[in-house]
Amino acid sequence: MRIPVTLKVMALVIGLTASYSYIGQMVPQDEVHPPKAMQIAKDIGTEEMVRIGEEIFVGKGKCSLCHTIGNTSTDHLRFPDLAGVGARAGTRVAGLDAASYLAQSLYEPDRFIVEGFSSGKRAVNKPPIDLTGDEILTVIAYLQSLGSEPTVTMSTRFSFGSAETDSTPASTEGTAPVPAPSAADQRAIENGKRLYNTTCVLCHGDQAQGNELFNAPRLAGQEVWYIERQLQNFASGRRGSDPTDVFGAQMRPMAIALNGNENIADVAAYLSSIPR
Repeated sequence: MRIPVTLKVMALVIGLTASYSYIGQMVPQDEVHPPKAMQIAKDIGTEEMVRIGEEIFVGKGKCSLCHTIGNTSTDHLRFPDLAGVGARAGTRVAGLDAASYLAQSLYEPDRFIVEGFSSGKRAVNKPPIDLTGDEILTVIAYLQSLGSEPTVTMSTRFSFGSAETDSTPASTEGTAPVPAPSAADQRAIENGKRLYNTTCVLCHGDQAQGNELFNAPRLAGQEVWYIERQLQNFASGRRGSDPTDVFGAQMRPMAIALNGNENIADVAAYLSSIPR
């Protein structure tokens, strides 16, 4: 009996996947833990808050992965440049002073979207960033220092966030409506969905739920910056070029097939829009 070519191909794919899975389990895996909360004294002054806030901004908070400071070019910015944000923060939302606006941006980032930019950020007090209320206060102090004088102290409280994040009211007057996705955002999400369904769905699932058999992680609701960074790393060869990186080698041609950073950004926008 002659076996159809399609069945031969399917058998080959299943066999290779099983082999890769077996080999992958033999490769030592690093155990990754979330960053530990910083112990911040309640009596520190403004200068020390700003110093710690900057450290968190570029480190644990991962803010600098998406935001620039002093980038005068408007091209290819996914999120606003923050140079001078301390001076303009108090003018963004009616009823919110500078500190409260910055707090809202960190705790509830989709409450107000700067014109010309997209939604997609997640609250910094939630995984995977998981900053504490005290850490967020220092970040606000640092952001206020970019163009103005910080007004927050370690005893400042805001209405944003939950009891666990150590944040209760300071300035609650005025709220910004939750914006619907712009036409540009929607187009990006739709293009990302199309690309995902032609390139990624076989391994990661129709709802991006992941598949242990293929060692494919869950991607639904993942951070935009994280997806973009990993796909760009695979496409450039930073990941997936090492002979021992079996699963990276599988990912690299998929990332290349997306054909550029714009399509990668659209896939990231789509995956971020899927509920966790």
